Amino acid sequence: MTQARFRTRRDALFVLATTGWVLGLAGAADPQLAASASRDGGLYRLDPSRTSLRFTARVLGLGAYPGQFKMPEGEVLLDPSEPGRVRIDVSAPIDQVSTPNPWITQALQGPRWLDAAQYPRMSFHAEHLSLMGEGRIRVDGRLTLRGVTRPLTLEGRLDPAAKGDLDRGLVLGLKATGELRRSAYGLLAYRPLIGDELEISLDAAFVRASGGAAGAMSP
Repeated sequence: MTQARFRTRRDALFVLATTGWVLGLAGAADPQLAASASRDGGLYRLDPSRTSLRFTARVLGLGAYPGQFKMPEGEVLLDPSEPGRVRIDVSAPIDQVSTPNPWITQALQGPRWLDAAQYPRMSFHAEHLSLMGEGRIRVDGRLTLRGVTRPLTLEGRLDPAAKGDLDRGLVLGLKATGELRRSAYGLLAYRPLIGDELEISLDAAFVRASGGAAGAMSP
């Protein structure tokens, strides 16, 4: 994995203040910060009851048309042993794609579109996380859709690991959006009636897994 990249010292301090997992500046490690990183690092699992994974297409004559990937799963792994190491994985079953129109929902799951029978899941795997200032982050990863994997960048916010409700433990929030061209994934039907660009948005809560802290991440 790649370490997070800081544009300014203020960005680095923001991560220290929010997640408690990035250690030290210019190679220095404060014992209290190290303890905090050990506490907040580890594995966080996506809570589907507090997560939405949506997409929006532009349809001629209708404007923005929404859809949703239901029943998402995922994990975030924060490495307590090295500054800034992170892994983000999110996936969802294609047969749970939903739109406001049942006919469109069925068509999306069918062979001309996402083809749930042949390609049962979509997935996103993060490769880089960097800070953009003012609390915003950029996540560079790869989206696999309909058997095709392409780079995808999401931008948004990573909320601090904080005590959740109902004693669920530490909760990490991730809210981010990105854009893709459906033609890059072989989704060519109904152009130009339906635009080529799709917006993907993720608003997710990740709850720290039972057992808490994890050891160092594998290379």
